[in-house]
Amino acid sequence: MEPFLIMRISSSPLVLFLTLLAMTLILHVVFVWLWPLRDVTLKYVDYVWLSVAAIGAFAASAKGGQFIAANQLNRFHMTFCVATSKVFAP
Repeated sequence: MEPFLIMRISSSPLVLFLTLLAMTLILHVVFVWLWPLRDVTLKYVDYVWLSVAAIGAFAASAKGGQFIAANQLNRFHMTFCVATSKVFAP
């Protein structure tokens, strides 16, 4: 097993949830208590995190498309092999 800080964050739902919880608490302390942001700055921050979320959604949909395409390719390959073995069988 890999050390905790080296393993992928998305390797388990529990690690992913704990990372989200820790980042939420850290950013709350930083941006609410230590360095409060003005209203205009919060609008800019909204644009940044919405852009990052959109990129993440596009990446996830592309990953799903790759998964579907790979499975379709395997299925069609097996169908082709079965069909050709019946046609060219002695």
